[in-house]
Amino acid sequence: MKKLSLSLLAGAALVVASALAPAQAATPKDTFVMAKNIDDMVSLDPAEDFELTGIEIETNIYDRVMRYDAEDLKKLDGGAVQSWTVSPDSKTITFKVRPGIKFSSGAGLAADDIAFSLQRAVILNKAPAFILQQLGWDDKNVKDLIKVIDPTTVSVTIKEDFGTTFVLNCLSAGLASVVEKKVALAHEKNGDLGNEWLKTNSAGSGPYVLKSWKANDSVVLEANPNYWKAKPKLSRVIVRHIAEPASQRLLLEKGDIDMARNLTPDQIATLGESKDLTVSNFPLADTYYLGLNQTVEPFKKAKVREAMRWLIDYQGMSNTFLKGQFQVQQAFWPAGFPGALTLAGGFPRLAHRHAVQARSCQGEGAAGGSGLSRRVRGEPRHADQLALPGDGAIDPEHDGAGRHQD
Repeated sequence: MKKLSLSLLAGAALVVASALAPAQAATPKDTFVMAKNIDDMVSLDPAEDFELTGIEIETNIYDRVMRYDAEDLKKLDGGAVQSWTVSPDSKTITFKVRPGIKFSSGAGLAADDIAFSLQRAVILNKAPAFILQQLGWDDKNVKDLIKVIDPTTVSVTIKEDFGTTFVLNCLSAGLASVVEKKVALAHEKNGDLGNEWLKTNSAGSGPYVLKSWKANDSVVLEANPNYWKAKPKLSRVIVRHIAEPASQRLLLEKGDIDMARNLTPDQIATLGESKDLTVSNFPLADTYYLGLNQTVEPFKKAKVREAMRWLIDYQGMSNTFLKGQFQVQQAFWPAGFPGALTLAGGFPRLAHRHAVQARSCQGEGAAGGSGLSRRVRGEPRHADQLALPGDGAIDPEHDGAGRHQD
């Protein structure tokens, strides 16, 4: 029997990260099987996908225009592009395509594919489109602002006043993945630029090719024989939809999977005592947050919103049932990334005043005893533990809990 290994992802943000538990077991040598709750997936088209699982899988299928170095998240590198120059007014960035990149079809990646992919993301106007639209691009002007200069050169011109670093960061997002234009258009239906087909198929240049995705069942990836970097060490990766942590643990112990992604801290602590398991920690920019609808009562009042913030003992959660998996980050931008905000002296000091501050804000906001309840994403390890004060209820349209990944 091969030695098992278990890893835990500990992330940074308001409430961050999920468990990552790799374990090599009695699965085929060249196949990696992972158990994960993948019920958040709605599409694997990079112009549409804005869910955590989809983005993670998509990262292994496509090359983005820009990409952060996996070993150093403060280093932003070119992905599908090798270099770039900036105009004197900082409005136009001209990119040179990285030579030698091939799509899984065997065709070379060219400037036309990059321009098409960015234009397509703006025109389709799906969930992540705002990332590029904020640069002043829309369906009417994007083909004039993103231009192919020659087969190895593409330029982008922004209409808003943003720094070059910000624009490059936008081009590192998932929707800036480069799709093979010829393949996408070959499957176009009713002007959808191949969207329906790309939901469950791929046309990328990443290390893997999407072979199948069955909603709430599995995702199968196979190595891309034309990958331009080192050949993937695994021929096949299978992601099985296993929602319950207890089921994931059982499969891990039986050797039926190589990785369990949603184990609880208690389960990991127990498994870590096994001689067949090695526990390691890795960061993940996965942020949990509380969302309040400011268009309805009582959240129209700033003091009520502030009271909600102080009523939640973030540090207490991080130190107890989320210990080892989450850390507190009182800003949306995860720790470890350039520009991330931190507090001098650390976040624990917030806990010393949260109760008093909450009572003060609640009084000033005159919430009037309005009852509150919560809505959280359906993950067993969180749903029964993220309690909010109050004994009444708020309609789901009034309140919500969310999750975000950068």
